[in-house]
Amino acid sequence: MDAIEWIKQGQELGAGEICLNSIDKDGTLSGYDIALMKLAEAAVSVPLIASGGAGAPEHLTTLFTETDSQAAIISSMLYSPRMERNYSVRELKEYQAQNCIHVRPVSHPEM
Repeated sequence: MDAIEWIKQGQELGAGEICLNSIDKDGTLSGYDIALMKLAEAAVSVPLIASGGAGAPEHLTTLFTETDSQAAIISSMLYSPRMERNYSVRELKEYQAQNCIHVRPVSHPEM
């Protein structure tokens, strides 16, 4: 089934938000699938969570400046052995704040 038709059906069946994982980008560490997120935004009205492809703080900034995504999966940036370095949640949030992306404050001192 086409991804866009699938998420439309999810919304019609009552999904309150959709986590959209790009199989083409997943594991690449090259950034989120911005084109797919934009197609999804045009198709549904529920909040979208981007998944697949994140490898650098800049990828989050691009996602949040070029799309209306409400959240993003960042697991590869936190603990992937394929990364040159892993980031802390604090580092990622501080980077976004420095780039005028609204984020919730870090609530735990060790993050």
